[in-house]
Amino acid sequence: MSNEYKEWLKDKIEENKDLVQKYPFLGDYESTWLDNLPDGWRSAFGEQLCEDIQKVLDKYNCEMFIMDIKEKYGEMRFYFMLSNDDAYGEVIDVIERYREISRVTCLYCGKPADYITTGWITPVCKHCAKNKYEIDIEEK
Repeated sequence: MSNEYKEWLKDKIEENKDLVQKYPFLGDYESTWLDNLPDGWRSAFGEQLCEDIQKVLDKYNCEMFIMDIKEKYGEMRFYFMLSNDDAYGEVIDVIERYREISRVTCLYCGKPADYITTGWITPVCKHCAKNKYEIDIEEK
């Protein structure tokens, strides 16, 4: 294992420890559920999503168990269970708001998406469309 990778991993674990302290529903600090989000979405709204969910959990004094967070068809998918059914509707509202945001946010860098790729549906900005898919948005 390279020293560069060891440093990156050490930094990632420290960052995740802070997140898990603030948002216990994220799970283990070595690999939180937020690590399942694409980098662009995580940087654009990952922590704000957690903060908004935590507000609802605190309001209802309940716990969340995350089963999966992923990208599917160009949008965030979030599967979970709650210890208090009364909070369910409000948590769904938060997740739906960020699911809509994910559909217009570049998967790679977190900037507003200018293009949706076909095939594997992916929202991307002009820069990432050109660099990752060799698509020049200005020509379209």
